[in-house]
Amino acid sequence: IDLDHPKTFNEKIQWLKLYDNLPIKKDLADKYTVRNYVKDKIGEQYLIPLLGVWDFFEEIDFSKLPVKFVLKCNHASGTNLLINDKNKLNYTEVKEKFEQWMKINYAYCNGFEMHYANIKHKIIAEQMLESDDGGDLKDYKLFVFNGKVKLIQVDIDRHHNHRRNLYSPEWKYIPYSILYPTAPEVIISPPKCLEKLISLAEILGKDFIHVRVDFYICKDKIFFGEMTFAHGSGTENFEPESFGIEMGSWMKLPMEG
Repeated sequence: IDLDHPKTFNEKIQWLKLYDNLPIKKDLADKYTVRNYVKDKIGEQYLIPLLGVWDFFEEIDFSKLPVKFVLKCNHASGTNLLINDKNKLNYTEVKEKFEQWMKINYAYCNGFEMHYANIKHKIIAEQMLESDDGGDLKDYKLFVFNGKVKLIQVDIDRHHNHRRNLYSPEWKYIPYSILYPTAPEVIISPPKCLEKLISLAEILGKDFIHVRVDFYICKDKIFFGEMTFAHGSGTENFEPESFGIEMGSWMKLPMEG
């Protein structure tokens, strides 16, 4: 890693982790407090309906929650659970899982992403979003560089045969891969609200050197997912490697003018 003259996307992500720890990043990495930022910037109509927030698992009154919902921690990545039928829930198993997750300081788990370090740990429940066809709900990950969307990522079948397609803002398929193989045979049509997605991502990301802004589309309605300041913690493999250099060129660091 050349931190004095970073060129690749991954090198620049490492630079950002070291030298761009803006205090606001803590609030935006927090899956609970980021909701206030989204509400102020683009409107609460883009927020997934919140069903509850708690400091401890024991505080959750499951009788007041719907049959289906999403339960997640606010302070980390990958600490969420899709509850498809609360009546079949193994309470003891889920309690143990969340008690383990609540002890995690994610800043020290995955490459020193220090904007996670001081988040106050909470558990939140959100409405379950479901796709119209019953398949995986697509999420659209928009990479914003110095205020402009330059890349859109769509993950495919992430629970069984994870693949990942990349598109330009004009929805031109990019035959490269980041970590997971691309799937050129899978035709993903551009969302009808593509221009709106790009506009919303650029509003949310305009004050940062780089951020990835995620959205879901459910029944033709846009929902905000999360903001990620260190995609893959700056460790994912690019194929070809030259694409990592190209993505790095999209990110202008302060010393680059």
